[in-house]
This record gives sequence, C-alpha cells and structure tokens, in this order.
Amino acid sequence: MGAKRAASPRAAQAPKAKAKKTAQPKADPVEVAIGRVSTALVECELPKDTDSLLIQLLPMAAAQFKSQRHKYTAQTMQWIQAALQARHKKLVDEKAQLANKVATASESKATAAAKKDKCEERAKSTGEAASESSAKAKETQAALKAARKDAVVVVNEEKLQLAKIGAEQRIIEDIAITGEHLKALCQPDGTPGPRADTAVLAFLRKEGARFEKTCFVAVPAALKAKPAERTDFQKDVIRFVEKYLVARKKECEAEIVELNKKLAEIRSRMSPVVAAEANHDAAVKADEQAQSAAKDAAAALAEATAASKQLDKELASAADDIEAKTTAITHATEDIAAFEMLRDREPEPEPAPPAAEPSTPAAASSPIPDTAVSASTMPAA
Repeated sequence: MGAKRAASPRAAQAPKAKAKKTAQPKADPVEVAIGRVSTALVECELPKDTDSLLIQLLPMAAAQFKSQRHKYTAQTMQWIQAALQARHKKLVDEKAQLANKVATASESKATAAAKKDKCEERAKSTGEAASESSAKAKETQAALKAARKDAVVVVNEEKLQLAKIGAEQRIIEDIAITGEHLKALCQPDGTPGPRADTAVLAFLRKEGARFEKTCFVAVPAALKAKPAERTDFQKDVIRFVEKYLVARKKECEAEIVELNKKLAEIRSRMSPVVAAEANHDAAVKADEQAQSAAKDAAAALAEATAASKQLDKELASAADDIEAKTTAITHATEDIAAFEMLRDREPEPEPAPPAAEPSTPAAASSPIPDTAVSASTMPAA
C-alpha cells in the first residue's frame, strides 16, 4: 500500500465553522405593552391597593378587543387611561414649576453676580487703601523713631529744666513755711508751734552761703528770746531774716520765669518730634479704619461668593431635575401610546379569497396534408 498524503498546512490551520446563532423568538407586542403599562401604574401614586387591582385587571381587559369588551372591562380601561394621563399631567406641571424655579434662580443669580462684582470692586479698593495705609503707618513710625533719636539731647535738656523749676518751686514753698514760723515767733501773744525756731534755722542753714554768716550766728538767740524781751539788735536780726525771705522768694520767682523761657525754647526744638508723633498717630488711626473697612469688604465678598455658589448649585440641581422630568415625561408619553395600542386593538380583518384566473378557449385544429394538392391548383400540361 502506498503512504498516505500529508495534510496541507492551510487545511490544518483552517478555522472551525462557527455555530449558527439560534433565532430568538420575537416578543409579543401586546405582552410588552402590558408590562410597560403595569410598570407605569406602579409609578402613578394611586390610592392603596388600587394600582395592584388595575394591574391585575389590565391583562384581562387588554386580551379583549375594543369592540368585544364588556362595559365593566371598558370602564377598567378608562380608569387606567385616567391614571396614566394624571401621571403625565403631574410630570408636566412639575416640570413647569421647575422651569419657574430656574427663571427665579436665574434672576437671583444675575442680582447676586452684580452684588458680587460690587463687592469685588470694594474689596479691591479697600485692600489697596489698607496696603497704602499700612505703608504710611510704617513710614511715619520710622520718621518718628528718627526724630526721637535726634531729640535725645533736647529731651534731656527739657528734663533738666523741669527739675530746676521744680527745685525753685520747692524753695518758694519752704520760704512760705519758714515765714509762717517766723511770724508766729514774732507775735507777742502768739503760740508758735514746737520747734518753730529750729525749722527757721534749718531753712537758713540750707541756704548756706546765700544767708549772711555773721548774722546767722545771732539768729538762734533772737528766735529763742520772747518778743517783748528781745533787744534792738535781736529785733534787727529778725527783720533782716524777714527781708531775706521776701527777697529770696522774688529771686526764685524771677528764676522760674527765666527757666520757663528757656524751657519754651527747648520745647520749640521738639516740634519735629511733636509733628512726627501727630503724623504717626493720624496714620495709625487711618490704618485701623482702612484695615477695618478692608475686613468688612472681604467678609461681604465671601458672603456674596457663597451666595453665588449656592445659586449655581441650585440652578445645576434644577437643570438636572428638569432633565429627569423631561425623560420621565417622554416615558409617560410612550406609556400612554402603549396603552392606546392596547385600548384600540381590534382583530385583524380576514384576508379576501384569491380572484379566479380567466379561462382561454382552445384553438380549432384543421390539419392539411402536406402532399395533398387540389387538382384545380395544378398547372396545365
């Protein structure tokens, strides 16, 4: 026996034949419509158990043709139609309400946008003003610092003058007290306070070289002596002390006048510092007001921005709701169309019988032999 021929590679690689697809049976349009209307009845929000009752009655009513329905079955179809139409109307009304809501929100959005724009302008202007005021406050603070640095010497001179004036004023007060003690010591029937003579001597001792040293030696004895028992010399010593106190007071008052003049001159040299302090105080106050205004403007802008975003969310939500309602209305319209198909269904008319074909008459046959020739037609010899 001969060897078998090897199979060709193409034949070996040939794909297997695909299995044929099984034809799916075509869905019954009546059953499809019944299912669709039943689902729609569930969404009609009918009273309790009404939707389940109509769903149960629907297949029986739809199984009958329109012209063959009993009046109760026809009434069932009317109830179903009313429920579907009410659902459709409700969806249309809800969509109209949403459209009104969108229109109102759009107007509010325009108002909010205008308010936001104004708030942005105000926030920008107040922010710029706050920045300028802060820079101004820093500038005046630096100027004040420089002025105070230059015025250190002036401030020290002012303190020194004030101390001198205070010292002179205290001397005048001591002179007044010493004069009262001396007056009490000179009254014939006076009752000088305890140690009055010591107080007078203490003041004169404090005066030092200003008071006549030779006279100071005689003062203690003159003060201790009673007014009626004083000698003429002691009386002269007392009068000398009195005149000294008066002269010393005038001298202090004149010194205070001169010190005040010099103080005014010193303070005039402080005018740059005073002006710098006034400028800085005004700049700080203006900066506080500007910062407060900027803060208020920023808060108003934040509020306006939040309100605008909220309106955007409401508009987006309303747009989604309108789209959902539009889809629901489309489905409700299709549900009504499916129901109307069930409601108006009639039996299909029976096909007419085919028309008879016309008969054709048979043709008459009169065969003539090929060889037969009439004698009369024969030619003569």
